[in-house]
Order: sequence, then structure tokens, then C-alpha cells
Amino acid sequence: MKYPLHSSVEEMLSPNSLSELTGRRIRTVRLRPMADRQGVSGNQLLLVETDDGKRSGGARYILKRMSLERDWIMRVSNDRRCRSVTLWQSGLLDELQPELSHAIISCSHDDEGWAILMHDVSPGLLPWDRYIDPTANEAYLHSLAHLHARFWNSPALEQPALGLSTLAELTAVTTPGPLSLDGYAEGFKVLSKVYAPDVADILCRLVADPQPLFDVLAHYPSTLVHGDFKRTNLAWNISPQMPVVAFDWQMAAIGPPTMELGWYFATLLSPPAPPDICIELYQGYLASMLGSCFDECRWQPLLELGMLTTVIRTCTSTANSIINGTNQASRDNSLKHLPMWSEWVRAGSKWL
Repeated sequence: MKYPLHSSVEEMLSPNSLSELTGRRIRTVRLRPMADRQGVSGNQLLLVETDDGKRSGGARYILKRMSLERDWIMRVSNDRRCRSVTLWQSGLLDELQPELSHAIISCSHDDEGWAILMHDVSPGLLPWDRYIDPTANEAYLHSLAHLHARFWNSPALEQPALGLSTLAELTAVTTPGPLSLDGYAEGFKVLSKVYAPDVADILCRLVADPQPLFDVLAHYPSTLVHGDFKRTNLAWNISPQMPVVAFDWQMAAIGPPTMELGWYFATLLSPPAPPDICIELYQGYLASMLGSCFDECRWQPLLELGMLTTVIRTCTSTANSIINGTNQASRDNSLKHLPMWSEWVRAGSKWL
């Protein structure tokens, strides 16, 4: 591994260590809980405030503390090495800069878990309930294509020490299972009430056993996927050195790039441009970056299979939201996009 871990949070956040890590002369360090930004997975976020003796005050950082005991996503996806940490340790995330930054400064052991020290990128976060700026959307799609092109069929991803998620482990996070959230099981029960009979039949079979889909995808290009590339895990326009930041890499996996493109669409309140325009933008970026490695003849099946994988990951939560949800805006948004995702299911299933 390129970067060693600090032995403890206390060692990593000592004034001497933090001064060396950040290049600032830090005198004191304070930790404060961030009640408004706790992770949904059960991890803990802390604000790290520093004092460098200047009147303007010191810089602020974010500390994320993770463990299998606290984090249900780590348990469901079998993340026993902490992928966010191993990807940083390996130096692979550095290879994405400056087009896509990870904002990680250092990492440490934390009893039975891990801690990640990051730059505070909150000024670049976009509110989840607002439309994404078209310029930000283009930047996100460009950085996504850059991520996928950089690790296209890369043997570096096969290192066991990385502990990257398999497609089965990634899909298990948002589908019914003994360790997943109750809402996914409730959504599975009402799939037939939400989707047309032919679509519901496909989804019920593949949610129960997605292996036939994974077997087909094994014949197509794979790459490093963030796993949860959505607006709440992205920051934009922080600085010229960090135009786009992607954090929370704990669901990182080896998989089809188009699955991640679909996830980005599916988690938006409303796309800033029609999906076909966004797909065309992403495809153009990816083809340009890959050059001769981009196979135009295989693009359409790869796109449709990736979108089908997205629906497998989202259909139970969508169904639960429509039937059992109390947020009318969320229900309306899901219903509005249901015909589009149903067509992706029909299109993708014909390749199985």
C-alpha cells in the first residue's frame, strides 16, 4: 500500500501530525459532532476545528469514523477492509485527480474500525431538493466518464487487499435480505402493484436472483464504480484544484460503467437535462477518453444492461415509496419516471 495508516485517531489529529499533513502550523485541535450531517449508514461524522494562532481562525476538516458494528452498509456489502480506506491507501484514488478529487487527507485505525480525515467540501454541496445546475451536471458526467475510462478493464482492481464489492454485494445493499432495511422487503411485496405485469415479472425474478444478469455482464467491459455516485456524495467547484469531489467510496465495486450512469439519474430529484441528452454527453466523454478501446457496436447492450441493473437496485425502494410513502413529492417524482425505467427493463432484459 502506498500510504500507511495512523495507529489511532488521537495520533492522526495531534497538532504535530495535523500540521505535517496539512502544511499549516496548527496549535490546537477540537472535535465537534455534526448532528445535521450524520451518515445514513450509521457512521459518525465530526467537525475538526483547528487554531493556527491567526485572528481569522484555523481551517476546518471532517472526520468520518466507520466500523462494521455501526455501519449496516459495510455489513450488508461484506466490507471488511473499509473500501474507502483501501482505495486511498493504494493510491488509486490519486490517479483520478485533478478531474475527480477524493478530498481525503489521511486515514487511521480506530479501535476495531477506521477513521478518514477529509477536507471540508461543504461549500460545494448542492441541496438534495434543488435542481442541479446544468454546468454542474456536465462536470459530474465528465468526471464520471473520467473515473470509468481511467480504470477500464484495469487489472489493478483485482488486488484482494482492495476488498472491492462484487455486483452481488453491491446489489444486496438496496434489495431485500436479512441485513437490509425493512423498506426494501416491503417494496418487493408490492412490485406488481406499481409496475406493468411484464415488467414486474422480470423485476421479481431478477431481484430474487440477479445472477443471470451478472453472468451476462461478465462478458462486457468493467471498471471501478463509485457505487453511490449521487449528488449528496458530490461537491462541485470547490477550487481549480478540486473541480469535482466524490466522497463516501464505501460501496466501490468492479462493475459496468453504465450501471453507475443509471444510478446517478435515478437519485436525482429531476434531471437537469433530458436523460437522452445526458447519456449522449457521457457517451461522448467516455468515447473520447477511451479512444480505440471504445466499442461502438457493444455500447447499446452495455447501456441497456447497465440501466436494467440500476432498476434492480432501485425498484423495491421506488415501489415502497409509491405505495407506502408519505412524501407526496417523492411519490410524484417516482411515478413520473416510472414509464422511462420500465422501458429500460424491457430493453435490458432482451440481452439476457
